Amino acid sequence: TAILGGAGSSPSPETVAAVRAQYGLDQPVLVQYLNYLTGLTTGNFGTSYVFKVPVLDILGPQILPTFQLAGLALAFSWVIALAFSLLTVGRGRVLVGIGRGAEVFFAALPPFWAGIMLAVVFAVTLGWFPVAGDDGFRPLVLPALALAIPLAGFIAQATRSSFEEALAQPFILS
Repeated sequence: TAILGGAGSSPSPETVAAVRAQYGLDQPVLVQYLNYLTGLTTGNFGTSYVFKVPVLDILGPQILPTFQLAGLALAFSWVIALAFSLLTVGRGRVLVGIGRGAEVFFAALPPFWAGIMLAVVFAVTLGWFPVAGDDGFRPLVLPALALAIPLAGFIAQATRSSFEEALAQPFILS
């Protein structure tokens, strides 16, 4: 029914049966699942019910931008985490406490909320970055930061503990 126009449409039983046969939905669930797995191994992800084109044709153009965004977010998260750790580790109880609190806050921050706040402040209010676009590096900065900030909280926690452990070693003390 979804393929034929949704719940509002009323296709004939013959049309429904034809679509079920076309997509293999008339077969047992196990056979459907095995056919799906076989298709995945051969690069056949099926056909989009909405756009009526192969799914790979929809996903293919989005792979490179996805890797760019993920790579930039990972780089930002490491820079943020290392900066936080290096600025606060071994600097006194108050600064270490502030650093730990910020790391927990960053780790608990939902990326969608961080994205909204970054867009409001840096795109709408200050106008430093575009809200959207596909023309280079600048449109990727805010989405990458929205993904990087929570990840940086987790990385900074692990990095801080490793730095504190290393600073307590005898070779550092001597």
